[in-house]
Amino acid sequence: MRTYGEAAASDKALVETIKNLALLHLYCWRDEGEYVEGYLEEAKELILGRAQPDGSLKLASDASLEINDKERPEILPPDHWVGTAAAILLRLGVEDQRIDRLISWLEVNQRFDGGWLPEIYKEQYREKEDAGSELPSHPLSTACFAQALIAHPQSRREETARRAIECLLSLSLPSTRLSTAGLDMQWERLAEPQWGFDTLKLLHSALDAGFDLENEGVVRLANRVVGLQLSSGLWRSSRKRPEPDEDLFLTLSATVALKKAFESVESKDSHEG
Repeated sequence: MRTYGEAAASDKALVETIKNLALLHLYCWRDEGEYVEGYLEEAKELILGRAQPDGSLKLASDASLEINDKERPEILPPDHWVGTAAAILLRLGVEDQRIDRLISWLEVNQRFDGGWLPEIYKEQYREKEDAGSELPSHPLSTACFAQALIAHPQSRREETARRAIECLLSLSLPSTRLSTAGLDMQWERLAEPQWGFDTLKLLHSALDAGFDLENEGVVRLANRVVGLQLSSGLWRSSRKRPEPDEDLFLTLSATVALKKAFESVESKDSHEG
């Protein structure tokens, strides 16, 4: 607040609220009991209070946007937090028309390749500007927006969600990974919770959207997750300062994803039999 003012501090606090909700969901928290009752409602209003008339969520306040963002881009919350926020609220059982309108906004603004590319990330593709409208979508925004679609009970198996997963599967191919800003290295940097994107996050999203091991991309993801397992049986977080017991949560998440992948095939085989 001393450096950028009260508005920027409020925007940063909003992102911290989203992170805290994600951690509470990871720890199986529920909004009940006299000491915590009402927290989820307050957090929901703090986030969804930024809803715009067109259905989008603007996490950067007008006062923050008035600051020269080219000189101080770090004060503006990246757009991918919108997807993370919506996904976490839905997983915590929140039902709100503003989330429904956000889902509709994501559907309307989905790009030709099935992903999304906020303006702030176009600078990372400067060397590809001659491609014009063919600029690839950004995996970070696409991964987080896809999670919001998949967490929504009406849209998780719809065409918009499937196209987003197909876009991410394409972006994760070794031959087509984006080297700009180190994005190609991000796929192996597992974490739980994952604020960005990685192979495990995409595997969970693909399975929840109805993909299975009959899809070559899902097989590739599953094999990559298996390859990142340590000899101890654990998966280790790539975060420099991991959350408490993060390796255990990450190992649980990886195990659940792999189990879900193999059970989907077994279930299909049993039905066919």
